[in-house]
Amino acid sequence: MSEQLKYTPLADISKIHAKALATFASGVTRPLEYRKQQLRQLGKMLQENEERLVQAIYVDVGKPRLEATVADIGPVVYGVVDALAKLDEWVKPEKVDDVPEWRASWDTTVYKAPKGVALLITYAVPRDALMLTSGACLRPLYTRTKIGLLSPENLGLRPRGEQPTRP
Repeated sequence: MSEQLKYTPLADISKIHAKALATFASGVTRPLEYRKQQLRQLGKMLQENEERLVQAIYVDVGKPRLEATVADIGPVVYGVVDALAKLDEWVKPEKVDDVPEWRASWDTTVYKAPKGVALLITYAVPRDALMLTSGACLRPLYTRTKIGLLSPENLGLRPRGEQPTRP
């Protein structure tokens, strides 16, 4: 890969968090259409950067192109498409009918609304970042939170070994 990885300085992390929190507090992330647009943008980013992701996965864990595409990138693209198809259903309010008698007169409905900002910590970027955006993670993330991603590697905590050689 020709570009050098740019690390986020530790001093900037609190500013980034404050900006993410302000964005969430402004309400801009609440509308369902905004979350769908974010999913579409994730899918577009994956398609436009497939070559870079394949190269990064090779450098990171030594996976060849086909394996990286099928095992790492493909499931995330599928997860995005699946999440777009199911998001309307995921965010529907759910009536809870099985409640104690003393709560029978209450409105026992679960409203699935965004809750705040989440920080996901991963070890191997970009592979783990892709896994975090796979189908299993997309549902809670795109229905309830605004997301940040921090890798211990960005903090200099990952030991650097020799780069894998091609088989």
